[in-house]
Amino acid sequence: MVDVIIKKLKKWYRKAERHVVHLAWILNARFGPKLSTDLTEKATIIIPSYSLERIKNIEPLTRNLLKCEFVERIILTNNNPQVSIDHYVKIEDPRVKTINQTVRHGCAYRWELTGLENAKFLIGIDDDLLLFPKQISYLFKRLVEKPEVPHGLIGTFDSNYYLNREMEVDVIHEIYAISQTHLRRYLELYEEITTRGLASVESIEFWSDDLLISRTGTGRPNIHDAGYILRCKTAVKTGVALYQDEEFKLRRDEVRNALDT
Repeated sequence: MVDVIIKKLKKWYRKAERHVVHLAWILNARFGPKLSTDLTEKATIIIPSYSLERIKNIEPLTRNLLKCEFVERIILTNNNPQVSIDHYVKIEDPRVKTINQTVRHGCAYRWELTGLENAKFLIGIDDDLLLFPKQISYLFKRLVEKPEVPHGLIGTFDSNYYLNREMEVDVIHEIYAISQTHLRRYLELYEEITTRGLASVESIEFWSDDLLISRTGTGRPNIHDAGYILRCKTAVKTGVALYQDEEFKLRRDEVRNALDT
């Protein structure tokens, strides 16, 4: 009986904590202060959007990111032709660029956008990850300090899932802080394995760009502890979260095998 009560209390606490943090995130987007750092380097941030259920996250996420002085540009690529991101994002800032794709694309398409070749550092963020300015700043500092490997906040090592850790991992997920060198290497890997027929374009574009990005450094990618990670409620929702797709494991195994060939 006591165990049941404790379990229910823990569940209630986690739910309450998320509500409080989410409210703080929304308020910070509108009323939070600018975040200054001692960084001289600049970053371009790419946020792809796919789902109507998540597109409402894009404006508050963008507003939070714009509070970081090191953010030089934010590219919002809407990969769902059925909607226009301009109906949901009302931000007048020269650093923000919105793109409405005419063809549905997967997550990997963000790395093929025109203009990225001019950015020294890039950060790709999935549309269900709701970050505060201090979190993205902490991650960017780690990239600048150690630019030879990709950096993130979430990852897997030896098939185990980790977050809120300072460690090396095999694969980073959901957020990717990389250099121009990593981007070029990603595009080389993409071209190599698709041209040779080792993996399909679709398997990479919709399910597996994280596997390629994680192989672009001189060593394993690093993840970092930037505090509580707030996610959209749809992060685990069937029909929205890609990892819930029936093809997910099969497609990723295809790409993983191609990389190991």
